[in-house]
Amino acid sequence: MRHQWYCFAEDTAKRGTVRVFVLSRMKNARATASGFKPRKFSIEKYLRHSLGVFSGSGSHDVRIWFDAFAAQYVRERNWRAGQKIRELADGELELSPHLSDLAEIEQWILSWGVHARALAPKPLTLRLRDIIRQQAKYYGA
Repeated sequence: MRHQWYCFAEDTAKRGTVRVFVLSRMKNARATASGFKPRKFSIEKYLRHSLGVFSGSGSHDVRIWFDAFAAQYVRERNWRAGQKIRELADGELELSPHLSDLAEIEQWILSWGVHARALAPKPLTLRLRDIIRQQAKYYGA
């Protein structure tokens, strides 16, 4: 995903929980005598309310406005299963995915710069406001 390999596996220290391991972060990996017993696991089910690899236990109805410049690219992809797109005036649009975690959507919205704006939920808009205020200090604003 996004030019990175991930391993979704049970955390042996916390039985029953799945963790996401980034393979490129692994250093000095070695074989051990320990084995594992595969269990039924569906990556599709695990990530069904995720924008990428982050899956949380929350429930967020996200709404994002895109200007006409960004909207032409947003229309070209299915970003999330069950997403809704509402066409607006002048080629703009509103994208509404349902997500279980907000971390990746924060980064994604910020990557669009002035071409995107989070409209909901409130915790997301407040978090982005705080991030942008902190970044503005770096540029003398």
